[in-house]
Amino acid sequence: MKSPVVIFAYRRVDTLKRCIESLSLCEYASETPVYIYSDGSKSENDRADVAEVRAFLTQYRATNMFGQFQIFFREKNYGLSNNIILGVTEILEIYSRIIVLEDDLIVSEDFLKFMNDCLDYYENSDSVGAIGGFGPYLNILELNKVGLYTASQGCSCGWATWKAQWDRTDWSIEYAAKLLSDEKFRQGFESIQYGIVKILDGYVRGNTDSWAVRWDASLFVRGLKTVYPQKSKVENCGFTEKATNTNSIIDKRSHIRAQVSDYNLLPAAILSDYTYYVRKANKPSLLERIIWRIHNGKSR
Repeated sequence: MKSPVVIFAYRRVDTLKRCIESLSLCEYASETPVYIYSDGSKSENDRADVAEVRAFLTQYRATNMFGQFQIFFREKNYGLSNNIILGVTEILEIYSRIIVLEDDLIVSEDFLKFMNDCLDYYENSDSVGAIGGFGPYLNILELNKVGLYTASQGCSCGWATWKAQWDRTDWSIEYAAKLLSDEKFRQGFESIQYGIVKILDGYVRGNTDSWAVRWDASLFVRGLKTVYPQKSKVENCGFTEKATNTNSIIDKRSHIRAQVSDYNLLPAAILSDYTYYVRKANKPSLLERIIWRIHNGKSR
């Protein structure tokens, strides 16, 4: 069996179908155990959507072509952050590594091969904490002949890690508050992504519930990088009115497409560190910052 894939779903059956279909076309699909966490409804407003998602999953289970296909139906609404943290933790009680997707992500046909190759190769690296499948287009990548690079930014759209790294993450408000009290940490953390300190501060204040910013912070304080492909192997198709977290008007991710591409596995110390270029590419415009403030409270 290859590394397990866990998919987190909520109320969008159309994007979930596209996600699972793309994954089923990957090399290694028949050797891959897949686990689905279907979050519960919040109210009557989303009950029908959640039921539609669950009906599809139940029907699909009978004909799926994966190595294993198991569904967990949440009895209540956990919310994206808790669903991911608890779900990943549960699967990592069984396996030593994991590949994580959400229901609005489409993957390239070499996505599983890329993730498994990198999980194998970098497992014992003292400088790599995760593998990212999604990344922005960078002009400098045209000069990159390796097909891989590292960055201090974590990835929350199609990513992978090891149990040893996940278990070392402190998800508590108290720990986040302690980090924010250190000015050296604040300056360093902000240097990898514009506005990331505000997101972490928003979590501490109860304005946001981002799991990803806490994962980013965990990797950052331990000096760990994320390995990325030169060309993104993930695209986001979730820019719809039912999205929890995406907005096509302001989100640069809406223009990235999943691509098959070659890569050469090399020690992390040899790979180019493009933290500066990723930060620059992800810098929000004035309009993006205004809309972010309006929508503040949604969790990444």
